[in-house]
Amino acid sequence: PAALCGIVGYKPTAKRISREGAYPLSFTLDSIGPMARSVADCHRTDGEGGRMGPDLTAIGRSRAPHHIRSALIEPGADVRQRYWVVDATTDAGKSISGFLMNEDTYSVQFIVFGGQLHSYAKSGLSKFNVEKISKMPSYKDRFSAKQLDDLVSYLSSLRPGKGDVK
Repeated sequence: PAALCGIVGYKPTAKRISREGAYPLSFTLDSIGPMARSVADCHRTDGEGGRMGPDLTAIGRSRAPHHIRSALIEPGADVRQRYWVVDATTDAGKSISGFLMNEDTYSVQFIVFGGQLHSYAKSGLSKFNVEKISKMPSYKDRFSAKQLDDLVSYLSSLRPGKGDVK
């Protein structure tokens, strides 16, 4: 089990992902699913997991394997606006950081890393900075080549039918 290895895992719907090539420990209980070093590393799949990164439920249908690999080893190479990082300080001295949701001439809305939506008038901020960087770590040096291949393979397999996505 993932917990005995110091990592976390997500158990998807039974038989959603083929067990072909996996070494069975229990033919009735085993299920193939993603694993990470912590829950904070996880994205959302099948309606479960974190909401701070993109939903990966159908990533294999929308991204080619080479794009997925590139995003894992160089996450800062192509950062969508929804994931730009806001660092701000209110006039009262409170520091806040999160992902940019919307910005206009007078206000800014962002989701703090805890998941709550915040809206501020820019006139009430003593500091406001938006960086086009990724908070996702690179997995280039975290995984072996085989582990990275396996992860790309798994993510590429996430291709539910149109009616299957929650």
